[in-house]
Amino acid sequence: MVDNDGVGGCCGVMDTRQQSGTAGDNQTTSSAQRSEYLRNKALAAAINDGESVAGAARRYGVSRQRAHKIKRRWEADGDSGLLPRSRAARTIANRTDAVLASRIVELSKQLEKDGLDAGAESIAAGPEREGVGPPANSAIHRILVSAGLVRPEPGKRPKASYTRFEASPPDELWQSDFTHWPIATVPGAVVVSWLDDRSRSLLHARAFATVTMDDVQAAFLQACAEHGIPARTLTDNGTVYTTRPISAAPGRSERTLALMGVRQSNGRPYHPPRRRARSNATTAP
Repeated sequence: MVDNDGVGGCCGVMDTRQQSGTAGDNQTTSSAQRSEYLRNKALAAAINDGESVAGAARRYGVSRQRAHKIKRRWEADGDSGLLPRSRAARTIANRTDAVLASRIVELSKQLEKDGLDAGAESIAAGPEREGVGPPANSAIHRILVSAGLVRPEPGKRPKASYTRFEASPPDELWQSDFTHWPIATVPGAVVVSWLDDRSRSLLHARAFATVTMDDVQAAFLQACAEHGIPARTLTDNGTVYTTRPISAAPGRSERTLALMGVRQSNGRPYHPPRRRARSNATTAP
């Protein structure tokens, strides 16, 4: 070990080097690193003062093997040996060779230039023909992403989006929308439709030269006469369905729904319910 005359053997050297700027708190970049450095410094000082390695290890909460390593690092490098060191692996055994990675990028560019498929499997065939074992397809993909040749895939679609929503019983929810449908007698005709959410049945459709809230109400009442009264309606926030965007007072159609005990729901601006949009796209000419 080192000379045991007082504290100078360990702490004196460390204090001198700390003042010279070669080590110390000012060289640590975080509180965790600073704490580790101070612990190593105190442990080395305790061992230098004659305390056993096992006793110092117990006192400072490290293993005996770790305490021996700190002791060897201080003896070899002095105060700088007590600084925190990275625990990352120095080498990665399965890392793709730089030459092979460069060849993969080259093959990808060549396949793109030739108008051929430049996927991972197509690229892997190149090194195989040259007698070199290619990396896994996932590794090839990562190499291409790092080289900027492939755009990383967007986040996965949330699982909730795969759950199909529909009303449980018929007439629990009706949806309505209108679409422009030119016909021979009225080139600019507008068709108002009502759709049952559960059965996807088109309950009622009626064409108007122009559509107003009265027209929407008339179509709704006709559908009710044929199929019964729904518990709730869902439409967009157009003024033919609700006056909410322009006035605090409810419109005639909204008052009629309230008197019939039908709860009204409206979508967000520019976000029509998806089923109505699909229904209109299917029936449109």
